[in-house]
Amino acid sequence: MNKKFFVISIEEGNAIKTTLKKWWRQNKGPTNKISHVLYFSLLTDGWKSEVVGNEILLISPDANNGAEEENVYPIINDRNEETQFQNEIRLNGNLDEMSELFISFIESYNALKEIGILRNQKDITGQLGEWVASVFFEANIATNGINQFWDLEDALGNTYQVKSHAKAITTNAKWTRIEYRTDAPITFIVIVVFDPNYKLQEIYKIPFQEALNHRTSGNVLNWSRINQYRIENLNERLQQTNLGFITNLEM
Repeated sequence: MNKKFFVISIEEGNAIKTTLKKWWRQNKGPTNKISHVLYFSLLTDGWKSEVVGNEILLISPDANNGAEEENVYPIINDRNEETQFQNEIRLNGNLDEMSELFISFIESYNALKEIGILRNQKDITGQLGEWVASVFFEANIATNGINQFWDLEDALGNTYQVKSHAKAITTNAKWTRIEYRTDAPITFIVIVVFDPNYKLQEIYKIPFQEALNHRTSGNVLNWSRINQYRIENLNERLQQTNLGFITNLEM
């Protein structure tokens, strides 16, 4: 089955979903290149790629910076595309299987809420990353859900701002946006990187001032500049903290 390419971009505060070629004609101009060529062209420009069923979604940097979803935009579909997508679900989906998976998801989601790992419905990736970091660094999650600067605090009074990512396999974007004033009461920036299936790939722990010093224009912190702060022997460390079940590394 051929994959279909779509673009999600921000227009007047909303995330708009259009076909890749339609978006290209509207924003780049006429082209006779195939979709795969246009796809890789946008990847090199820092766009994010996600695969959802038979669709490949390209998400513009201003729609998703690769980190947790601090801003949630309503996705407005082109009506023809929306109708087509709904028809494909009805025609190709196994309703019994879909119902069973949906019920399992709801049950798991509610169970995670009951034990406190998930605390709201907006940002699952961010909350999972905060929980992993809290166990890994033996820190408490802030009780104030709208804390402006930090997410965790340990017994020594160190504060942690956690940035979580669930990266598509095809994405080349390996960076985090760090937008805090220089006197913010943050001790460490922690970057938690999952794969698309939420297996843990990497953890970085960077002193706050070092994170600020390594930023490039646009308050972007490229991970290639902070390799010295990447947690080594991650698989072994995860086993020691009873987090081995989320590792994506070989034993």
